Amino acid sequence: MKLEAQDPQDGAPSPIAHILVQCQLGLTVTRLDPAPEGAVDTSKAGLLKELVTEWLGSLPPAYRETDPDTRWDDQLLYIPLQRRQLHAIGYMTMFGPFKPYLTKVYDSSSTGADRASREAAVDVGLHLMTVSRRLFDQVFPINAKFHIVTFLIFDTAAFLCSAIIHDKDHSLPRHEEVFRSVRLACSLVKQLSPITKTAAICYPVLTKLANSLRKPAKKASPGPVASDSISQLDSLAGLTPESSTETISPDALGGSSESIAATDVFFPASLDFPVQAMLTPPITGVSDFSDMDIGQFDQIWDWQDLDLNFLPEMPVQ
Repeated sequence: MKLEAQDPQDGAPSPIAHILVQCQLGLTVTRLDPAPEGAVDTSKAGLLKELVTEWLGSLPPAYRETDPDTRWDDQLLYIPLQRRQLHAIGYMTMFGPFKPYLTKVYDSSSTGADRASREAAVDVGLHLMTVSRRLFDQVFPINAKFHIVTFLIFDTAAFLCSAIIHDKDHSLPRHEEVFRSVRLACSLVKQLSPITKTAAICYPVLTKLANSLRKPAKKASPGPVASDSISQLDSLAGLTPESSTETISPDALGGSSESIAATDVFFPASLDFPVQAMLTPPITGVSDFSDMDIGQFDQIWDWQDLDLNFLPEMPVQ
């Protein structure tokens, strides 16, 4: 318990400084009165968004999302990791109360308030995917088993898929970006799948869900005809199911992986699961999702939240 008293470099955050910052967010959130179980409270979602935004703006200079103080990044590798972890936790907290607006059917009967809340949900979800990608870049491949990496990418992408599925009148804001974000998530989880058993389970599920999506029809325009499948949509942009949108280099980790000793980095513990806990039946359609065994994810993630019961069975690929 003497770590906090140690000053690794003049003015640098200690290896446990980010825990205090996370506790401040937790105290802020617990002061909000919870909505009744199953209820959606628009005002609470908006208030929480404001509180988390204020918390993000109050982060110490080394942890800021915009123009952070990076002078210690090369020597103290735990600082860039903690920075990205804090951003991910902040936007994950912000995203939570907006999720129900991505699982509602939107048609001519939808209210303007619901549509505005969905727009906010999409904005937060897309940004959460961005910060999740930054966290992925920070830990891959040295410590890719850090459980929050797989969970955030998978969880965010699943709800973005749900938003597309429930968009009956093709009014989803930023739908092109949503499609691309889902495709990026599939690519990232695929890279994680040989390393973590949780990702190995999530990858075929997410790709099956993504392949069920259809791009909204577009008005005729000169040039090549746009495809309506999510995989074909991204192949037009030079993406393929076999690769990420970007090449992950050791530079993203602050140097060559061979030059980093385990004692040099303060990585969080992994919560990956034993093989016997990850055995699942074959996935041939959405109805199979509820029978999946995804280990301890079952304690924090529920397929029913996506409201996919009406989705037709997806063909076996």
